[in-house]
Amino acid sequence: MVLRIEWSSKLSVNSEEIDNQHKKLFSVINKLVTFKKQKAESDVVLEVLKELIDYSDKHFKAEDIYMSKNNYPLPLFKVHLGEHAAYFGKIEKFVEGYGKGSETLTDEILKFLAGWWVDHVSESDMKYALYVRQLKSKQK
Repeated sequence: MVLRIEWSSKLSVNSEEIDNQHKKLFSVINKLVTFKKQKAESDVVLEVLKELIDYSDKHFKAEDIYMSKNNYPLPLFKVHLGEHAAYFGKIEKFVEGYGKGSETLTDEILKFLAGWWVDHVSESDMKYALYVRQLKSKQK
């Protein structure tokens, strides 16, 4: 069984906008965990999966702007974008299959979502957060 994921201040990237988006994404994943436990109707689950895709897209665009605005080094930026693309490749394929009835909401996909987001925020996003903090401290 998959446990709920919780945002904590350790995951803060020192951007209120992006931190709030991370909290929202964690909340959407937790909604899926709850729906799986409750054996919710597939159309309800599909709506939340679509919400996850839409909000992930919005979030990734905000991160792109944030990294670009802060002149995040291009090689690291490209790696980060690649992680976003890989995530979308997997989750969009799953949601398409779920909508057709060939996929089900399993612990495996929930573990992927929870693990991916926690790892991505705590590792990849922390890299740009550290870069921005260092950049701002040099500007003082």
